[in-house]
Amino acid sequence: MIESPQNQHIKYIKKIKSSRKFRHTEKTFLIEGENWLHEAMATPDELKAIFYTEEWVNQEKNQSLLQGSTAFQYVVSDAVMKAISDTTSPPGIAALIKQPNFQLPKDLLFILVLDGISDPGNLGTIVRTAAAAGIDALFLSPNCVDIYNPKVVRSCVGTLLKLPFLQTSWERIKEFTTQVPIYGLDAQANQTYTAVNWQKPSALMVGNESKGLSKEGRELLSSTISIPMARNVESLNASMAAGIVLFEALRQKGLN
Repeated sequence: MIESPQNQHIKYIKKIKSSRKFRHTEKTFLIEGENWLHEAMATPDELKAIFYTEEWVNQEKNQSLLQGSTAFQYVVSDAVMKAISDTTSPPGIAALIKQPNFQLPKDLLFILVLDGISDPGNLGTIVRTAAAAGIDALFLSPNCVDIYNPKVVRSCVGTLLKLPFLQTSWERIKEFTTQVPIYGLDAQANQTYTAVNWQKPSALMVGNESKGLSKEGRELLSSTISIPMARNVESLNASMAAGIVLFEALRQKGLN
């Protein structure tokens, strides 16, 4: 049993949690909880190491979850699990997993571009919403919060393993979106989001929570769109606004 937070494996996890650069150098991120483990076990070879408490592993239903994994497994004390966890009430199970290496679909007909989303909770919610709305790919600008930030990972659960995404430069985003019109959410726009024909190949761009769309992002836009509101409210939460437009697009496509 690992009982010391100074153990080399625990130090490694802490660095994975705290350092964006280290996460990407190691191509590894941390997951927590049974829901995440269920998703990860769909590709068990991608798991690198699993850490759990005695209380967790002694439950029969949890033991079956681990079957089929060749990852290193470690029992840790409650104190060490608390040091590993990013939550106030640790779930008793955490794992290190390889970052997915997605092959983007050949035909990108429905794209979401995120421009400077800085709040981890917002990003996690947007990822889950985008996956549910059936987008083909998600592109994150270089000024977005890291998609492997522990708070993002916790918010979006296993959708990180299902939704093709790329966190990259504006130049590469431009390369991938040249064939589709890009509509940017802007509270001051005259065109409403329902006026767009989302049945055609298209992309939606959502800007920073407080600053909106960046100069670099606006340079890629075909048009801006707004969401009408009943009262004089300045703007909607970024994840809420993204969800409204994405599911209007899904409605038009007749897939819901």
